[in-house]
Amino acid sequence: MSTGSSSKLEGKLSYILALKLFLQEGGLIQYIFLITIVLIFPILIPFLKEFDNLVELRKSGNLSYPWPEYSDLKISFLSACSFFLIQPLFIQISNPLMNHFLSPKYQGQERTGKIQRASDMLFKGTYYLLASLFGWYVSRDAYFLPIAIGGRGDAAQMFKDFPYQPFDSFPLIRVYILIQLGYHLHSLITHLIQLPGKQYMEMLLHHIVTVFLIGLAYFMNYVTISLLVLYTHDIGDIFLNYARVLIDTRFKNLGAFMCIMVLASWGYMRLYIFPVHLIKTAVYENPVHEEIYGMFVLSFMLHVLLLLHIFWYVQLVKYALRFIKEQTPEEVKSIRKKAN
Repeated sequence: MSTGSSSKLEGKLSYILALKLFLQEGGLIQYIFLITIVLIFPILIPFLKEFDNLVELRKSGNLSYPWPEYSDLKISFLSACSFFLIQPLFIQISNPLMNHFLSPKYQGQERTGKIQRASDMLFKGTYYLLASLFGWYVSRDAYFLPIAIGGRGDAAQMFKDFPYQPFDSFPLIRVYILIQLGYHLHSLITHLIQLPGKQYMEMLLHHIVTVFLIGLAYFMNYVTISLLVLYTHDIGDIFLNYARVLIDTRFKNLGAFMCIMVLASWGYMRLYIFPVHLIKTAVYENPVHEEIYGMFVLSFMLHVLLLLHIFWYVQLVKYALRFIKEQTPEEVKSIRKKAN
């Protein structure tokens, strides 16, 4: 057997062993996430079988309307490829900065790992910051962006003139959705090729649901609800990732403040705006409910995301309380192990 083939085989065995160990130590909750992932595909199959016919039906209903095309995906693929190039470069540039700010108590291999992790979180936090700013810029004057999240409209109007909604006043909305799809596709692939670790199964579920939601919704022209869902998620992830950057640094007070901002932003955006303004309006009070093809599939995925938010928020409260009480990073790490 050649050296290359041997290395590939060892890599596959390492992945399988890591996944097996992860499931053994993860407990019942990880198996629940795994079962949910498995159940998603039987639910999707009937919808996917009719998907292309549904798209063509919508196109034929208004030939002059610029319906989303499959060729639009080139923007998402270019976006994903760009992130595969930009992220390693960003991490390499950020490593010296993270090394400077990291607590001196970390040395050797542990310090190297924490520097890499902090740089990765800095990249993600910066992406979500830019994505949130772009999302607000694209939709700031849109009729569907509610006042509660910085707009001038009402989420109840998200399906106004559906299915042939005019986008003249916010023409960049589709570009925004496609770039976001590229980023989350990049995140899914990155997650799949890494060895399973903490939160592997729930993050895999999150990535799969996100990619399917964005992709299917885009080609069915559900871009208004897509923007609202992405926008409400991204704001909380800014603070979450920056908090992860600060947790092992010397800036403990700033880290504690960021933990408070994580709880506030997640609680407001994901546990209030998301279910009360978005899911309630899109699923339970939707005036064009009968016209939304695949509504059951989209509704199921939105509710899966909501359950993930509740699960993660409980974990975040535990971590934040310990950190704000000025425990050391090692103690926080120990708490995380017990919580998982």
